[in-house]
Amino acid sequence: GVKGVACILKAGRECVSTAKVFWDMIVALEKAGYRAGSNLFGVPYDWRLAPTENKLCADLATVLHHVTNNTRHRKALLAAHSLGNLQLVHCLNRVFSAETLAKVKALVAIAPPFGGSPQVARVLFSGAEMVSRLIISDLETRDFARQMPAAYMLLPSERVFGNDTILSLGTGDPAAREDYLGTAADMGALLRKIEAHVGPEASGMGQAHAASLRADMWE
Repeated sequence: GVKGVACILKAGRECVSTAKVFWDMIVALEKAGYRAGSNLFGVPYDWRLAPTENKLCADLATVLHHVTNNTRHRKALLAAHSLGNLQLVHCLNRVFSAETLAKVKALVAIAPPFGGSPQVARVLFSGAEMVSRLIISDLETRDFARQMPAAYMLLPSERVFGNDTILSLGTGDPAAREDYLGTAADMGALLRKIEAHVGPEASGMGQAHAASLRADMWE
C-alpha cells in the first residue's frame, strides 16, 4: 500500500531525507484531504526486475479494478517516478486490457527517463558512485547493477541520443587524451566485451542490452 512506496529507510517516525520515495507527496496529498485506502493507493514493486518478471502490472491492475469497483471513483490518476515510469508504460502499452486502460485517467510522470540514462551506462561499467561509497563500494555497486534486469531498461536510446557522446571512459583528464568517447551505437559491443572478460556478474549484459533495444522500452 501507501507505506510501501513512501520511504525505504526511517529514523524513528521520520523518513531519512535521502530515502524518501513518495513520502513528501503523500504528506501533501493527505493534507489536501486524500486518505490511504480510500482515494490514495500505492503499488510497491521489485524495481530490480523487468516488468515481465515482477508483479507490477498485475498488482496495479488489481488496484485499479478495486478502486473503480469499490469507491465512487471511476478513473484513477497514476503517478510514477524515474524507472517506475518505464515499468508503468510497459503495463499500459503491452499488458493492460482495454477494460483496465479505461480505468486510467492520466499518468503524472515524475523525472521520467524515457530516453534512457547515460549515468546508468556508467554505473554498469564502473559503479560510478551511484550510492555513497561509505555504504557500498563502486565495484559492489557495479556488480549489483549488472544483475538487475531493470537496469538495462535505462540504457540510452539510440533514437534520442543519436550520435551524441554518451560514454566517456578513461582518466577524465583531457590533457592526457586517453579518454574513450562512445555513442549509443557502441554500447552493445562494449557490453559484450565486458561479458567476455569478467566473471558471472556480467553474464547476459550484451544480450540484455540487445533485448531492451528490440523491446523499445522507451516508447
